Amino acid sequence: MKSFKESMTKEQIAWRRTHLDNQEQGKQNAGYYDHVLPVQEWQLNLWSEIAGDSGDSLPSYLKSERIRKHTGTHNLLSSWILCANLYYPFRDENRHQYLLDFLRNKISTEIISVDRVELEHAFEE
Repeated sequence: MKSFKESMTKEQIAWRRTHLDNQEQGKQNAGYYDHVLPVQEWQLNLWSEIAGDSGDSLPSYLKSERIRKHTGTHNLLSSWILCANLYYPFRDENRHQYLLDFLRNKISTEIISVDRVELEHAFEE
């Protein structure tokens, strides 16, 4: 039986083969892998609605706030990227209610508000 990580790696490689033009192996931890993008192509790992250079994009936010993204963002198995894709769109106050409704429904009715949505990050300093 395959481990969860092995199964997810296989799934991400299959997704990459059918959805991305760039098939070049990326390097991480001194090795080259099919489930890792070239480091400069990390934005291919983002949901298209938060990628790019627009004012609302995640890369623009990171740059304007001088926030250093996680080092493994080019890995298709990155938990940081998963969280960014899921939660970054809810940073907008107009979307807090959607997130609150979900959390109350799926996690606990004791959750009474969403005040801010922030991603784990490190400042450049």
